Amino acid sequence: MYDLFSRYYQDIFPPGAAQLAFLREVARQVGACTFLDAGCATGAYTRAAASWGLAATGIDLEPAMIEEARSQGPPQVHYAVADLTALPFEDGSFDMVVCLGNTLAHVLEFASLQRALDGFGRVLSPRGALVLQLVNYHRVKADPEYVFPVLASTDGNVIFRRRYRRRGDGLYSFATSLQVGRQQVDGASPVRPWRQEEIIAALAPAGFSRWHSFGDFGRSSYSASASALGGTGRPPRTIAAGASRSPGQGSCLAGSGGARRDRRVTPAACRPGIAVG
Repeated sequence: MYDLFSRYYQDIFPPGAAQLAFLREVARQVGACTFLDAGCATGAYTRAAASWGLAATGIDLEPAMIEEARSQGPPQVHYAVADLTALPFEDGSFDMVVCLGNTLAHVLEFASLQRALDGFGRVLSPRGALVLQLVNYHRVKADPEYVFPVLASTDGNVIFRRRYRRRGDGLYSFATSLQVGRQQVDGASPVRPWRQEEIIAALAPAGFSRWHSFGDFGRSSYSASASALGGTGRPPRTIAAGASRSPGQGSCLAGSGGARRDRRVTPAACRPGIAVG
C-alpha cells in the first residue's frame, strides 16, 4: 500500500498553516539550527524547516516514503530510512525533534515507546525542544469502532478513509482505504492508543521534566472529552516537551531536552546563513 500511498500522501495530508506556525514559533523560542522530523512520511514538514533556514533531517520506517521525500528535494535536506526506537544519530545532534501525524501510535509496546523518547532526549541539544502529536485516544477508547472523517484531495481524485476497530489485546486495528480514481487499495495495521498520561510517564525517565499539552496547534486547552482530532479538524492533541529550564525563560515550551539533568537555556546564534524569524 505504501508504494501508492507515498505518491499521494501530500494530497491527503498537506502541511497545515497552524502546524507550520506552531513549529516555527518553537524553533524561534529555542534558537534552533538543526531539525529532526521523526516519522517524516514524504517530508513536507522537513522541507518547511529547511525553508526556514534550519539544517533539516527526516526519517521514516517506510522506504517508499523516503524515496518520495527525496524526489521532492531540496538536495540539502537529508533523509534516511530509520526506526524511531533506534535513532542513528549522535548525542545532541538536533535542536528540535518533532514526531507528528500520530506516528507514535505505531510504537506498540511501552518499552519501545520508552526507547523512542529516550532516543529523542539523547539526540536533542541542551537547548532543544521536542514536539509530539497524537490522536486524542481518550475519545477513541469510548467506542469499539471509531471512524475518522473522509479525506480527499482538492480535485476529488484521491480519497482516504480510516477507522479504528478495538481488538482484544489492548491494541486497535487501523483499517485504511485509499482510492485513486478507480483504483482502490485497502490495508490494516495495529496501533497502540497511547493516552496522555502514558506519554507523560515516559517523558520523565527520558530526561524531560517540563511539558505542555494542547488540544490543537492553536494552543487551545486539551480536554480528554474533546474530538479525537482536536479543535482544528486536523490531527489532534499536541504535546511539546523539554527538560527543565530556569524560571522566566518561556511560558509555553521548555527549552532543553538533551540530558537527564536540569540545564539553563542560553541564547545561541545559528551558524552563518541560518535564521529563524
